[in-house]
Amino acid sequence: FCHRGLKKLLEYDKKKNRNYSETLRIYLENNMSVSKTIKVLYLQRQTFLYQLKRIQEISNLNLKDYNTRLYLLLSFQMLDSEKKKPSL
Repeated sequence: FCHRGLKKLLEYDKKKNRNYSETLRIYLENNMSVSKTIKVLYLQRQTFLYQLKRIQEISNLNLKDYNTRLYLLLSFQMLDSEKKKPSL
């Protein structure tokens, strides 16, 4: 059920040892506020804007679309739920 663009981003993170998916999550959780996001991530504005550009290039996400953002946030919630499930 995870968004296809997010899957691509997670694969890229794993392959290249990046953390773009977490950057995207924090950006979305802060209602796409650049200033709030860079404060949380302790990044310079230009560094964050570069990362955001790379995120969009890798994932082909349209972050201007409300439904896409909602789907991504739900995908992050489902991924969190999967991580919290106890092993049987």
